[in-house]
Amino acid sequence: MSLLLFVPEGTVHYWEAWAYLAIFTGASVLITLYLMRKDQALLERRMSGGPTAEKRPAQKFIMLCTSIAFIALLVVPALDHRFGWSTMPLVGVVGGDVLVAIGFFLIFLVYRENTFTSAIIEVAENQKVISTGPYAFVRHPMYASASLYLLGTPLALGSCSGFVSVAAMIPFLIWRLIDEERFLAGHLSGYTEYQKRVCAVKRWRFPVGVSPTRQMLQPEATGAIVEVTKRLKPSVMRVTNWWQRECAGRNASERRANLEKVDAQADPTTLSGKADTAG
Repeated sequence: MSLLLFVPEGTVHYWEAWAYLAIFTGASVLITLYLMRKDQALLERRMSGGPTAEKRPAQKFIMLCTSIAFIALLVVPALDHRFGWSTMPLVGVVGGDVLVAIGFFLIFLVYRENTFTSAIIEVAENQKVISTGPYAFVRHPMYASASLYLLGTPLALGSCSGFVSVAAMIPFLIWRLIDEERFLAGHLSGYTEYQKRVCAVKRWRFPVGVSPTRQMLQPEATGAIVEVTKRLKPSVMRVTNWWQRECAGRNASERRANLEKVDAQADPTTLSGKADTAG
């Protein structure tokens, strides 16, 4: 991972990458140590992943494309930082680091709750449906947790261009999720009943047989959204105003620099000196 960040950048003077690697490495080590002590079987399942480990051709292709997109998720921000394609304010970088850390913490909660969290799509012997912990709120908390980590990565690395890689990865993750749902419904006892009880979010439930796109959200869910929006609005406005001031100051500096350049080119002293030299 370090090579994917620092080789395209062309230097190790990339503090955003160092902060990102510190969070990634620290979280990975802590989770690995926990699994070594508490659940070595799960650790073995997680160590066997990727395109070659999948058993079905469709999943092999999905994981191949996802792996390529993940590599781009690291390489593109490094190139962006090197060539200055985009800029990211400090608050964005810090926010990205926070999202990555939260994503890893939620992944840890998934591991702690479900010992059958395999890196590939399969049903292990004696596997049962888990409906407690994070699984009481979402059917696939691993995907939800990973989405925070993926969205936080371009921010943490100080790159807006990195979201192109995230956008390229999303269709394959959705494809994998849909395929996994079908596989579990057909091979894991009790999963169909679990699907009826838990949707994408526990509070956003829809009657069985009714499409979510045609059903209004429940009043309590709508009220929760309104309340969260009210609480977040002041913070969002402060960040937006700060970013506008930063952009205005940067644009003013660029305009002053351009005017000084024009004045220097049109300086009469400089022009007369050139004329004397020519004479």
